[in-house]
Amino acid sequence: MLKFLRRYQKWILAVGGSLLMVAFLLPQALQRWGRTAFSRVEATYVYEGKEHTIPNEEWQQALIEFAVLHEQFGGELAAIMNPKNLSEDDPDYLQVVNASHWYLLKLAAEKAGLTSTAYEGESYLRQYAAQLVLQNPDLLGDAQRAYDMIMQGPRQALAGRQGTDKDIHRAIANFLAVSRLVQLYETADVAATWRVQDLLDQFERTINASMLFLRADEFTADIDDPSESELQEHFDKYKANAPGDGEYGIGYLQPDRVKIEYLVINYDSLFDSITVTGKDARKWYAQNKDNLELFPLRPDQTEAPPYEEVREGVITSYRHLQTEQKAREVINFVKARLLRSTQGLKRDGDYRALPDDWADKRLSFESLRDQLIEEFGTTVTYHADADGWLRVDELTRQPSIGSAVRRLGTRDVRISELIGSLREFGNVTTTGLQVGLTNPEPLRVMTWERNAQTATSERVSRDIVYYRVLAANGERPARDVDEVRDVIVDDYKRIKAFNDLLKDDVETWRAQAVEQGLDALAEERSLQVRSQRVKRYDRTVLDRVGWMPTPMGLADRDDDLAEAIYDQTRPWDVLTPADEHEMADRVVVCPIPSKLCLAIARIDSITPMTRESWQQVMVMPRYTMLSSVSDLVAGADRGYRSPKPFSFDALKDRFQYEMQSRGAEELPEEGMGTQPDDGSESETGQDGEPAADDSNASEGG
Repeated sequence: MLKFLRRYQKWILAVGGSLLMVAFLLPQALQRWGRTAFSRVEATYVYEGKEHTIPNEEWQQALIEFAVLHEQFGGELAAIMNPKNLSEDDPDYLQVVNASHWYLLKLAAEKAGLTSTAYEGESYLRQYAAQLVLQNPDLLGDAQRAYDMIMQGPRQALAGRQGTDKDIHRAIANFLAVSRLVQLYETADVAATWRVQDLLDQFERTINASMLFLRADEFTADIDDPSESELQEHFDKYKANAPGDGEYGIGYLQPDRVKIEYLVINYDSLFDSITVTGKDARKWYAQNKDNLELFPLRPDQTEAPPYEEVREGVITSYRHLQTEQKAREVINFVKARLLRSTQGLKRDGDYRALPDDWADKRLSFESLRDQLIEEFGTTVTYHADADGWLRVDELTRQPSIGSAVRRLGTRDVRISELIGSLREFGNVTTTGLQVGLTNPEPLRVMTWERNAQTATSERVSRDIVYYRVLAANGERPARDVDEVRDVIVDDYKRIKAFNDLLKDDVETWRAQAVEQGLDALAEERSLQVRSQRVKRYDRTVLDRVGWMPTPMGLADRDDDLAEAIYDQTRPWDVLTPADEHEMADRVVVCPIPSKLCLAIARIDSITPMTRESWQQVMVMPRYTMLSSVSDLVAGADRGYRSPKPFSFDALKDRFQYEMQSRGAEELPEEGMGTQPDDGSESETGQDGEPAADDSNASEGG
């Protein structure tokens, strides 16, 4: 052994000395490296004109807190951080996208004086644990066990980061501080300037335009009839669509339809059969003149007038009262016979089990009509069309019964809703209604009549209606081309005319409107130009106004056309009259596929917001009816600087935030806000910053 040591002593001294030197210097090197790493600047921000640095130590704390919140709340964080009434389209909707964003959020809360200590986070979690104990009997009142269950996920998330329970508590405390910051903003008494500007533009700015609508129907003469294969292809494409749905509003889904029969007991004939004497009317008036429901006073009256002044009105009212009593006798007469006819039927829940021969056994409406005429001497009409199918949604347009309603509780239910609630349709809102049975409670036709006493119109019940559904055919796609052949041919030609002659020739139509003028173009095609007021919202009803182009053959407004007109005028100086602009700048051409028409508009004038309106709304509370309309806050879509005040982009701009270190680690943008709908992963750029994307172009500081 000694011989070995003497032989290799030089090597042993060299290697051993080196190892001793490393052992001596390593702790100092590790200490210096640690100080360097924790003091390394990861990012900078500017506050009150001074630049501040974010050392690695603070940055690591942000990463730890972000990991804790990611584990604790996941995708629910966006919902927790937002007031309940905010949607994802609201400019104030908060999504935490990465650790940088989280750092800036808690920085904003700190500068607002809203942050607390880690103790607040621990207290919050222990209170949460106590609630879990009350809600979960399996915990057997063990609050510590519940607390450990809550902490388990965050502890695992920090296992590789050397985080402690105190870090978890601090993360929750900062989360509560940021929540307070968001709530303070949401309940601020004064709305932001951009929001007021957007609000006023919606409610105050009005554009007057002359409009010409070229409908595809007017161009179908130039379109050849389709072949059978083209018809079949068209039918297959739209047969399952409901009319009004889809790009062109075309569909051949057959709606709920019924065959019905009904009796109408004429109210006027009952009224004519009632005679009253002046003596009876005077006595009745003396007993009821102070009844304001029967005899409401006019604004200039303090007491009921003498009988002589209102004699004719009193006699008429008394006759109506007697008529209603006779109508009740008629209703009871019919009810007794209908109930008697169903006595032997077995119950099937709220319905009746009808025998196969029920059509032969049920009470005939013709027989019931004859009995009523014989018993009461009144006029009763019977209506039926055994071969005619009626769409349920068109029943309100049927004569005699279209305005008939049945009183259910405090609500008048129209006949279309009652029949639409048949058990056979499977959309039951009123139980007990089925094919083949007549409800013993009648419908009453409602009408408006003038009250001679008050000189006002009032809604009154008149004719009595009983109906029976003979057959029901539920919603279904059309069976084949032949069932809807005429409609398909017409629709095919309208679509082709719209695409080939209108939509694809927008610039040609624009040039004609500019060169010839809108009026000349309309006269050439025997059409009429309509002046329309284009306005997004009505201040009184809080609803979109647009315009009402029904006289031009359109069902309702088109928001795309309204936006096109607004987009055209947005760069204009509102104090410059519209007719001082070039005609080419005043003409807007917009295809409207859902109506199969081309709209040509000429902007005639603009009525802008006023200083008075601005000052009036500037002092409005944040949560008024006007400012809480969801569409009003989507200002970014209309070209306004509409920042999300707590978005990552807005905070970066506000604090002039810049990443300095290329080694900074960020968690991916997932779980803290909304997930991508397509299931793809969010992209990140260097240092974990979000990759450049046009979707954020509208967000500012």
